[in-house]
Amino acid sequence: MNNNKINKPDHDSSPETEQKLFRGGTQVGRTQLKQEKTEEQNMEEIKQILLEFSREVKEMRNDINQNNKEMKSPREDVKTMQVNWAKEKLDLEEKITKTEEKIEKLEKDKIRNNLIVTGMRMETEDEELLRNTMEKMINKELSLNVKVKKVYKIGPDSKFIHSMPFKFMFMLFNQHQEFSQF
Repeated sequence: MNNNKINKPDHDSSPETEQKLFRGGTQVGRTQLKQEKTEEQNMEEIKQILLEFSREVKEMRNDINQNNKEMKSPREDVKTMQVNWAKEKLDLEEKITKTEEKIEKLEKDKIRNNLIVTGMRMETEDEELLRNTMEKMINKELSLNVKVKKVYKIGPDSKFIHSMPFKFMFMLFNQHQEFSQF
């Protein structure tokens, strides 16, 4: 053998050998037809999958649209309630403000007609007697014609205090004006 040559198998170029080789080639041709059919089938399957996917997307969109329509009414109801609550809140705040103003006015009126008298010694707890005594004292000392509505002692009774202060509410009236509120 020659060292420069690579050992190659000898080819048999006989017609029988060539026919065997070509016969295998025809089998490849048939497989290509099957492959073409399977590619067409695959394409059809892909088309079917895409169509199904498209239908599902349309159904989902329809469901979403339906849900949006169903949610629209409750959203509007909530907005309406919020507007109503805001109006009601403003109304209540206004009523509270007016009520506070009325209470403040009543407290001022109540305080305006109050007097505290000190230096008088009274042994009785009888409100009627206290009322008459105060009316006479104001009429005599201040020359005012008043009607005392309420009289009470301020503070606790004590042996060390010689006279207790008295707080009373009164109404002034003219000699021509009748006193009608008690």
